[in-house]
Amino acid sequence: MRKSPAAPGAAEAAGVRSAPFSEITWMLALFGTAIGAGILYLPLQAGTGSLWALILLSALIFPLLYLAHRRVLDMLMLGNGELDYSGVAGRYLGRGLDWIILLLFLLTFQAVLVSYAIGLNANLGDYLHQQGWTATDWSQKPFLSLGILLAFALIYLIGQQTLLRLMTLASGLLIVALFGLSLYLIPFWDLSPFSLAISPLALIADMLLVLPILTFSLIFFPAMSSMVMALKQSHPLWPEGAETRLKRVVLVTSALLMLFVIFFVISCVLALTPPELASAMASNLNGLSMLSGKPGISPVLAEIGTLLGLCALFTSFVGVFLAVRDAVRELIRRLLPSQSTTASAAHRWTEWLLLTLVLGSAWLMTIANPSIVKTFGKLISPLVGIFIFLLPLAVLARARGPGLLLRPGSLFVLLFGVLILFSYDLGNWLKGALQ
Repeated sequence: MRKSPAAPGAAEAAGVRSAPFSEITWMLALFGTAIGAGILYLPLQAGTGSLWALILLSALIFPLLYLAHRRVLDMLMLGNGELDYSGVAGRYLGRGLDWIILLLFLLTFQAVLVSYAIGLNANLGDYLHQQGWTATDWSQKPFLSLGILLAFALIYLIGQQTLLRLMTLASGLLIVALFGLSLYLIPFWDLSPFSLAISPLALIADMLLVLPILTFSLIFFPAMSSMVMALKQSHPLWPEGAETRLKRVVLVTSALLMLFVIFFVISCVLALTPPELASAMASNLNGLSMLSGKPGISPVLAEIGTLLGLCALFTSFVGVFLAVRDAVRELIRRLLPSQSTTASAAHRWTEWLLLTLVLGSAWLMTIANPSIVKTFGKLISPLVGIFIFLLPLAVLARARGPGLLLRPGSLFVLLFGVLILFSYDLGNWLKGALQ
């Protein structure tokens, strides 16, 4: 996942009709929004438990993924294509909650940004050391992470549009390359995990641990506000069948995304051993970084796998940073409204302030080096779950009546939304109780 719900006012139509709305273009955009660093760490959690947990969850995740994004779409439609996610939520839940939503959003995606910064530092340090370019692993020192963040800040300040174009190109290449790598790993599959016996309670524990990280790897709702606004700008009068077109985009994207991610994760899990995946998890490395030591795998392809992992982390970092930037700008605008009146000077002041706050806090957390997988499971996924599962239902219940919550689809989303808040901790508790 790469971007977050845009801050209020992020996409103004300005009375100008945009380019014609293309369903295929938006399917690719939503698909690319979800494909990022999240799926590179999913094999670590899935591979250290029972593979059957991932298989069984795959049967549940498609209807859950589709229905949850449908509820987000229904919520966005309440804004008539003129309000983004937080704007619609603020209109129906009250202005007081506007602040809570903004701060919760900022906390959520700053945590995602920190996780990607930690991943970049760990994987780049390991890559430089494996190549013999550094005598030791520089990721254990504070200077590599500082250099990464300063280099990013410099690129961002020099050419934001160039950065975005490079990220878009890299995202497209990443999708093709990851799929090709998934196919390449098939001859290295070890199918013995399918024959391992596991108790029902242990299977439930593994499912609870995988669920939040799998969900985080499959969501694309952050880009849906822009999609609805694009259709509104392309057709200001809302053409007949507009909602049907949007639902079709969500359905196809959900199906393609699930097939791609599940195939990639299963391919990695079957090609790597549980000890290798556990070692990667302990070192905050992604699954692709372990390919370099796999017997029989071409050294060139193993190196490409490592570079793909770094590429995914970087593009994800860029996308999440832009989302956090919008939230910080909105927060500064609300706290210091006078700054919005001095255009040029205020813009420079805001940019330096947000770079210092966002990247400075990311650097400090990179030095602390918490576990990425645990951060995904214990903090990020529950917070994201509020945005994808619970908040849209709250808005829809306020707009259309609480009876909506009793419909089977809404009830299914609500139950999983509550479960995901505690899933990772429940899984760890149950696993500990069984040992």
